[in-house]
Amino acid sequence: MAARRSTPAPPPTPAPQPAAAAEGGEGGRGLSLGGGDSSSGQTAIPSDFQFTFYVERMLALIESNWYKPPVPHGTRAMVRFRITSAGRLEAIELEESSGVPSFDRSALRALYAANPLPPLPPAYGKPSVTVHLTFSE
Repeated sequence: MAARRSTPAPPPTPAPQPAAAAEGGEGGRGLSLGGGDSSSGQTAIPSDFQFTFYVERMLALIESNWYKPPVPHGTRAMVRFRITSAGRLEAIELEESSGVPSFDRSALRALYAANPLPPLPPAYGKPSVTVHLTFSE
C-alpha cells in the first residue's frame, strides 16, 4: 500500500472589508482617504462612490510607487486629484503641505508613477471622481 501524502491547506482568503475600513488613519498603511472638510461638501471620496474594491486597488497601486524619505513620525501631506473614467489621474495637486519638501514631492511622485490607474467601474456612471488622499509617516 502506497503512503499517502497530505498537502497543506491553502491559507484562507481574507473577507472583503467595508469602505469605512479603507478610510482608516493610522492602520500602518501610510495612506488614507480623508482630510477633506465635510462641512464645505468636500470629502475624501464622494459618498456615491461605493466601490471598495477599486479604492483598495487604487491605494495599493499608489503605495507601491511611494518611496518615503526619512522624516519624523507624524509627518503628513494631503493631495487632491481626479480619476477619469479611463483611469487617468488629472489635476494632481498638493492640498496640504507636510512642511518637508522632500516628503511632499514623494507623495506627488507616487501619484504620477501610478498613473494611469484601472478604469473606473462602469457602474459608477460618472465621468470622473475627485479623491483627497493623505500620506503620513
